[in-house]
Amino acid sequence: MSAEENSQDANFNNFENTPILDNDQFDALVETLGDEAKEFIQDLLTLFIDEYKPNIDELKTALESSDFDKISKKAHTLSGSSSNIGGMRLAEICMTLERDTANDDWDTIRHLTNIIQITFDITINELQQAIDKL
Repeated sequence: MSAEENSQDANFNNFENTPILDNDQFDALVETLGDEAKEFIQDLLTLFIDEYKPNIDELKTALESSDFDKISKKAHTLSGSSSNIGGMRLAEICMTLERDTANDDWDTIRHLTNIIQITFDITINELQQAIDKL
């Protein structure tokens, strides 16, 4: 395994300590909404997916064009929307990407962008499972 692969594995493993979802935030939302929680949270998830996917596409386009400023801005946007739905790990990875754009480390930026896509899919699955249990 190359030094780059070791570094990338270490980066991914650093995020494994962060929960996928903020269960306390989810439970508080369910408690607040009562009987309407399932429908509301499902709508929130749909909105999140609809808004997140184009932002990921724009992030990838910015990566392809080496646009650090746009990468940073998209990472910031993605971090905020991830936090809003309780996607703790996804938000952390996006914050890391936003911070790391200042280092001009393309290998790390590319790797984090890939991790964002993977973690987005995992987050959606976890949140859908939580909604289905309501």
